[in-house]
Amino acid sequence: MKDTHFTESTYLRFHADAGNILNRHAFCYGQAASNTTVWGTPAFGTVNSQCNIPRRLQLALELFF
Repeated sequence: MKDTHFTESTYLRFHADAGNILNRHAFCYGQAASNTTVWGTPAFGTVNSQCNIPRRLQLALELFF
């Protein structure tokens, strides 16, 4: 958070939030997340979903007066 004051009661606030900033992934393992439909196919057992959130960045600008 960064506040920039214009007068005693008027100021601008910049706010930044970040989630999973290094973009690390956690794959979901188990019956629902992996492909276990047909035993002989090349896609059998592959994990195709991610359990955590991807990289996320949120910026906000507020004016208080």
